[in-house]
Amino acid sequence: MNGILMFSTILWVFIDRVKKMWTSLSWGKWITTGLALIAGLFIAFGYQLDLLLSIGLTEATSIGGKIFAGLAVAAGASCINEILAKVQGKSK
Repeated sequence: MNGILMFSTILWVFIDRVKKMWTSLSWGKWITTGLALIAGLFIAFGYQLDLLLSIGLTEATSIGGKIFAGLAVAAGASCINEILAKVQGKSK
């Protein structure tokens, strides 16, 4: 579970740096979402992250667990972005 949180944070940093290239586009949010999803799945399969195994629902790694882990990494990056945006907005 720590790996999913750690990779979510790392993914957020990278996406936050590169999304400036397409923020002016009307569909730029979809590019950000797609990139986060692809990167999250790549990280989950590359580092053998398995959400179902980490929460104890299975005893062996599974493709479904890796897909859920990839989705969690991508969604976690978005969640971290929202939290930091609110914190930065309140500090100004």
